[in-house]
Amino acid sequence: MVGERTIASGYKEASIYTTKGIEYGVGGGVCQVSSTLYNAVLKANLDIIERKSHRYSVPYVPLGYDAAVSYGSIDFKFKNSRKYPIKLQAFAKNGIVSISVIGMNENIEYDISFSSEQVYTIPFETKYIYDKSLSSGSQVIAQKGATGYKIDNYKIVKLDDSIISKTLISSDTYSPLTQIVRIGK
Repeated sequence: MVGERTIASGYKEASIYTTKGIEYGVGGGVCQVSSTLYNAVLKANLDIIERKSHRYSVPYVPLGYDAAVSYGSIDFKFKNSRKYPIKLQAFAKNGIVSISVIGMNENIEYDISFSSEQVYTIPFETKYIYDKSLSSGSQVIAQKGATGYKIDNYKIVKLDDSIISKTLISSDTYSPLTQIVRIGK
C-alpha cells in the first residue's frame, strides 16, 4: 500500500538492514509502522497471511514481534477473520506510531495473550579495521554488534481464564550483527 520508497515519493534516508549490516537507505523506518500494525493485528486476533522477521533484531518491539517489509520482495499481509468489518486507525506524533483495530464485539470474545521462548542465542563477532586517520591505540566502534537469537512465539487464547489454545505463531531466527571497530595504527 505504501509503494516504492523513493525520494520523489517523500521518503527520506535512515538506517536500514542489509546483508552487509546497517546502512543508510531511502525509506528506513517503514518497518516500524508494519511492526506496529502486526502487533495490533495479533492482539485483535486476526489471521496473519504473510509476515517475515528482520535479518537482525530490532530495538522497537520484542523479539519475534517485528514485521519486515521491502518493496517488491517482502510484505506483511493479514485478513479480517471476524464476522464484521474492521477499521484501522493510525496516528504518528512526536516520533510515536500508534495503530488501533476498531470493530464490533462478536458473541464470544476471547482474551488473547502472547508468550515467547528463547530457543538459543548466537554471539556476535568483532571485526577490527585499521584506520590511518585515528591516532595510535585509539578505537572507535563503527557498528555496534548484536547477538543473534532463535525465538518461538505463541498465541494463547483464553475464555473465562481457561486456556482454549496455545499456538506457535512464529519461529524466528535473527542473525548476529558483526561489531566493527576501527583502530589506529
